Amino acid sequence: MKKILILEILSDDDELKANDEKIQGPYVKMFADAMNIGEERFVVVDASKEVPDDPSEYSGIIIGRSAYEPIEGREKPWMREVYEFIKRVVNLGVPLLGICGGLEFTARALGAEVVPNPKGKEFGSFVISLNENGKQDPLFEGMPEKFISQISHGYSVEELKDNWKVLASSEMCNNQAIAIGNNIRLVQFHPEIKPIHLENLAKMRNTEVETKESPHTKQVLRNFLNNFIEDRF
Repeated sequence: MKKILILEILSDDDELKANDEKIQGPYVKMFADAMNIGEERFVVVDASKEVPDDPSEYSGIIIGRSAYEPIEGREKPWMREVYEFIKRVVNLGVPLLGICGGLEFTARALGAEVVPNPKGKEFGSFVISLNENGKQDPLFEGMPEKFISQISHGYSVEELKDNWKVLASSEMCNNQAIAIGNNIRLVQFHPEIKPIHLENLAKMRNTEVETKESPHTKQVLRNFLNNFIEDRF
């Protein structure tokens, strides 16, 4: 069975990455726990060190959080390599879930602009509201119309390309979830993290955060597994 790729785009700063893992634990464990599958189902690749050539080697791809914003003029060479990889993913039809920075990198790779979020930084536990498209989308199968999620971002994608569909929003962000065709799903919120992870992040940033439990968000990851990845085999 092909493995699920977690393409890490957190940073090219080894000290930052080591500190993050020391405090938060391995990123892969968050997904394995939420999806209720073993860590052996995943392969983790640090995009700042290498970017895979062939996306078809994987059953599905997850691109997660990033300390960098994909803004023109600020992009590092490895970030541009990620864009090219994303284009190959789209061309091959491999299921892709972009989370927070993964949403921004994917949108940027496909021609959209990433901008400072008009309503400011969104950091904490917030209500996500599904629209009619979201209620019918397999990524949100079995989900309530409104649910709490952990969120941490200061940038967003405001203007979507033709044929992209908005699936969900929050009070501070219009485009919390986006569908691109049948296989690409992007979420600005973090379905993989729990309140404790956001609280740890606040300590790392020497700031405060108010959190609430987010019991429904793991279903988003299970739906990606069941309805996008395993449906193909």
